[in-house]
Order: sequence, then structure tokens, then C-alpha cells
Amino acid sequence: MTISEVFAERKGSYLNEFTLFVAHFNSIPNFIHEVDIDCKKATNWFAENYKSETKDFYYDKRYFNRSKKAEIDDIFYFLYDDLIVDFDTNCSTVRFLYRKTELSKVEEIVNAIHKFKKRKQKQKPEISLLVNSISGIETKSLQITKPKLSIEDNYNEDFKEIHRTILKRLSRKNDKGLVLLHGKPGTGKTSYIRYLIASLKRMLFSYLQIWRVPLQTQVLFQFS
Repeated sequence: MTISEVFAERKGSYLNEFTLFVAHFNSIPNFIHEVDIDCKKATNWFAENYKSETKDFYYDKRYFNRSKKAEIDDIFYFLYDDLIVDFDTNCSTVRFLYRKTELSKVEEIVNAIHKFKKRKQKQKPEISLLVNSISGIETKSLQITKPKLSIEDNYNEDFKEIHRTILKRLSRKNDKGLVLLHGKPGTGKTSYIRYLIASLKRMLFSYLQIWRVPLQTQVLFQFS
């Protein structure tokens, strides 16, 4: 392969670790990856403890969240026979690519990396919007707060059973469907959707469409 092929598309990084491995070692690598890793702390630890084993490294710096100072995102370390260790800060992921390097040496690093595992934080309810960016269609997440809402006090008596049915369906695994809410503006359709999302204890991918006709508003809620 030519050196230009190393710069294959990978969102957020100027290098692709797989083509990078092929360019250096001309073979298909074994692959291990660890997720939810604090890469900043892990990189500092690795650079200190594997300084003598490191033969070469590449890195890229970028601006995160419109910060004024560029920070390292991906850094690729080369060590042993053909081991590449890729610390991907933006994705909180560490990738290990190797072919001839002894598995015991790779697993020693993998096991040590586990101490930098991020603690899972309680995820706050959020809704994602589809936005058009220079890279194409992306999602933009917005956190939402659970409104102070009482199904019994704010809606008709028959809606309580409908709410239970919707909540039951959304709580199932691998379920999908359509919900159409209709009524006059200000009757609580959007507030109910916010309440519903904040009440669920699992991730929900949804599509929301709102349109208006004379005297009432229609809300189409698709879940999958």
C-alpha cells in the first residue's frame, strides 16, 4: 500500500490505526479495544512506565468544545515486535493492534489500563436532535428536566390507562411503534413527551414530528 492510504477516513482522527498497522508491518493485525477509559491519565501512566519499550509514536492535537488551547486527541505508540497502542481521548477508547508481539505482553498492558476505567455516571434524560453539519447529518443531544406533571390532574381520566400502555411498550426490549397525540395548543403534548422520556430507564431512539392544523396540533411520536 502507498503511504497516502494511511490517511483513510476516520471521524475525529487524521490517522486510521488499521491502515497504519498495514503500512508499517504489511500484515493484518489482531485487535483488542477497551472502552470508557480516562485516556489522559492512562497516557501519562503509559508514557512513564513504557518509555524504554516505546520505539516511535504519532499524535494529533485538536480543539475540544471550542477551547482556546489544542489538546492531544489520538496518540499512537509503537513498541515490542509490532504492537500499536492507540489512546483515543475523544472516544475514551484504547486500541491494541498486534500480530507477532507475545499476547502476554499485550495483556499486561490491557489489564493495567483497567485501573483507568471511568465510573459510570447516572445518565441524565436527554433528547437528540438531527442537525445538518459540514460532515453531514449528526445528532445534537440536549438534556431535559422532568416536568412537575401529574397524569391524573393534568389530563383526562382515560389518558391514565393510555399512559400506562405507552410506558409499558417503551420499556420492552426490541419494541417499536407510533403514537399520535392531538389536541389544542397548550394542552400538554410536549410536556407529556418530556415527562415520558425522563420516566424511562433505558435509552430510547425516537423521531418526533409536530405540525399544526386549524384549532389543534398533531404530534407524531415514533419509537424504536
